[in-house]
Amino acid sequence: MWPTTGSPTSDLTTLLEIFKFLPIAAALKAREVNSQWQALIVACDMPPARRDLFNLYLDCVKSRAFIESRPWVQANLKPFDRQAYIDAVYEQYCDSEGTIVEPVIPELFLIWILEWPALAVIPNFWPGLPFPFEVKEGMKGVSGCNHLARIPPVLSRFEYMPDATSDADDFFAGPSLMVYCEDRGHEIWLSLDERWKGKTVWSVRETDDAFDQ
Repeated sequence: MWPTTGSPTSDLTTLLEIFKFLPIAAALKAREVNSQWQALIVACDMPPARRDLFNLYLDCVKSRAFIESRPWVQANLKPFDRQAYIDAVYEQYCDSEGTIVEPVIPELFLIWILEWPALAVIPNFWPGLPFPFEVKEGMKGVSGCNHLARIPPVLSRFEYMPDATSDADDFFAGPSLMVYCEDRGHEIWLSLDERWKGKTVWSVRETDDAFDQ
């Protein structure tokens, strides 16, 4: 039981203030203490990116595909230094003149790498899982390359122009982190460019098509 320091209202206010700073794993544990803490975790002013990932976790654990993938994840998962992974991204980022500057790492990606519970990772999208992978048992057959597993991570310049008649605003170019490449030709890139901040770019090699979200 949380020690009381005054009126019930002041204690709840203190808890709300503490809970909004908890990393994802700690917030999940706090949520399990009792129904009151569960309600407070929902009500606290958690940063939007962390809240989105917290809610994503709660959705994932209800998924049949998530549950079926756990044996493969547990058998293949390797630990890695999360902060060193992010630091390596910072160290590689340069501006157009080659000067190292601070990259625009989307907050969702940053918190995901630093805080997401390891045993809850999604197959083929995690630095601690195999680079070339093939998942068969307990899941639909899927194979490809998990580029997040390249440690240290490697930044590349991704360029894309839909076609010659496209508006200049449709042109994408800038430092990016390749996330995933499926055997069928689909690629996913995460933009670290200021103009495309937080965008993921899906590229289909055989059709030279792409879209962002």
